[in-house]
Order: sequence, then C-alpha cells, then structure tokens
Amino acid sequence: ELMEKYLEGEELTEEDIRACMHRTRQRFEGEDYKENTDSEAYKKYHKQLTSQFKQIAAVLGADKPSALPAEMRAAFIAECDALIIDENGFIAPPPAPY
Repeated sequence: ELMEKYLEGEELTEEDIRACMHRTRQRFEGEDYKENTDSEAYKKYHKQLTSQFKQIAAVLGADKPSALPAEMRAAFIAECDALIIDENGFIAPPPAPY
C-alpha cells in the first residue's frame, strides 16, 4: 500500500514511515504487540526491530527513521518489508543472492 502510493508519484511522509514500522512490528511481534508486551515475540523481537530501524535509517543517511529525507523513505520501507528471521532466529536483512 505504501509502495503503491510512492509508485503513483505521491510523496511518502513521516506518517508513512511510522505506519511501515508499525506494520513491520505486527509482522514479527504480533498484531497486538502494543497491548501484549509480555508476549514471547515482543520480548524477543522488539529491541531487535528498534535496532534494525535505526541501522537502516543510518545506512540511508539519517540518525533515525523520522529524520529520513523524503527521497529515502521508499528505500526505508522496502528494507523493512524485506526483513526476515534468519537461521539463528534473529531479525536480519535477507541474505545476498550470491
């Protein structure tokens, strides 16, 4: 949905970045992660995701996701959408294709 907005030529906003992070947290921590902070998934993945979000933003030139320049927001969303749980059970970018 967010990428469709981008592809249709609309500028992605800070609100879109927040929506992306929320959706990513729901994917790994569960739909109810905000209310269910005692869940195993929340405990296991919440700090990892916070770290990933900051790391992705840093690679794209910002100190935090909300500070991303408009032209980097689509790249941030794509990186978040690509995150996986690796063979060691950690959240990570997908392996390189080679």
